[in-house]
Amino acid sequence: MSRDRYTLLVLDGELPPLSMVLEMARGAERRICTDGVARHLEFLDPPLDTIIGDLDSLAEDVSRFAELGIEIVHDPDQYSNDFEKALSYLIQHEARHVLILGLSGKRMDHTLTNISVMKRFVDRFTSLVAIDQYGLSYFVCGPVERHKIEAKEGTLVSLTPIYEAHGVMTEGLYYPINGTSMRFGEQEGMSNIVSDAAGAFVSLESGALMVTIVTNP
Repeated sequence: MSRDRYTLLVLDGELPPLSMVLEMARGAERRICTDGVARHLEFLDPPLDTIIGDLDSLAEDVSRFAELGIEIVHDPDQYSNDFEKALSYLIQHEARHVLILGLSGKRMDHTLTNISVMKRFVDRFTSLVAIDQYGLSYFVCGPVERHKIEAKEGTLVSLTPIYEAHGVMTEGLYYPINGTSMRFGEQEGMSNIVSDAAGAFVSLESGALMVTIVTNP
């Protein structure tokens, strides 16, 4: 994962505290959002670069945002949600490192769909990381050997199969996993603990794990 030259993508979910939004916006090389959250981001400095979506929730405000020099991308496709539209846009514009705010929260079906979309697009980016006020989440997809989880000793780490992960092995976690197959709805790796000062590692033969690093429990 890298935060160097990242694009900030803001979705219409639950946002972290204002100070965190502003800090991440200042560090981004590009700031885009889906149309449902645009009105909440007028305060950004530097300002938004792009608003994307079907624009139903902006209505008469579209021209006002355009007059501010913000790119308006109208995508009326009803067979993809605004997160998919934004990721497709970023692929076209060769974004490699993307940090996402507002992936979760509000409606449960939106959260689950966003996780599904994130998994579908993960191999199209160098890093695709969802961040909230509690920590960060990203996918590790197999086969992968000794992926390092960048977390200090004592940090809570959860490993969630989406939908399944085979041959999961860990190092440096208090509750080790040794070659296990994990499936959503059958087994989770909730709130494990980094137990080694050198960090923790996860390997898997196939499938996908969502790695969640809890920085603010």
